Amino acid sequence: MKLQTGPEDRGRRVDVFLADRIDRVTRSHIQALNKSGAIRINGLQEKDGYRLRGTETIEVDLAVSRNPSMEGLEPRPMTFSIYYEDDELAVIEKPAGVVVHPGAATGSDTMVHGLLFHFRQLSNVGGPVRPGIVHRLDKWTSGLLIVAKDDWTHAQLTLAFQERRVQKNVYGSCPRPYATAIG
Repeated sequence: MKLQTGPEDRGRRVDVFLADRIDRVTRSHIQALNKSGAIRINGLQEKDGYRLRGTETIEVDLAVSRNPSMEGLEPRPMTFSIYYEDDELAVIEKPAGVVVHPGAATGSDTMVHGLLFHFRQLSNVGGPVRPGIVHRLDKWTSGLLIVAKDDWTHAQLTLAFQERRVQKNVYGSCPRPYATAIG
């Protein structure tokens, strides 16, 4: 995809410009695309936060679907319950004692490794080591996680969490929040 900036775009950040011009692509996804080299401004890769001058030609390769550094994450079989699933998201139960995403000294038995094994597609918004992860739970906490399968859904869920439209409710005799619903 090729886009041309104009004088009215002067001073805007390139990620904001592209998020306004490309449907169903979030700023986070644009930043990940830029890091992977999929965005060129006047033929060059620019740093995050680049401010437009209003005379640029921007080329975006939307075919780059995953950050290359994610290739090191190997899907691994993992047992967890899936409470809900459709084409856009899944609600799963994270067992206690499992880390949600890879980090320093976490090894290769994280929820992300299990998600990569169970789901064909996950969003890229969270970056290369957090595919599909909209929110997290501490290692020793069990509970429900919402997992996004595409970038648009991830962005909408993130916004719902930021705007505090997500409600966690206790059902039955369960001593902890057990079901998460977007209200």
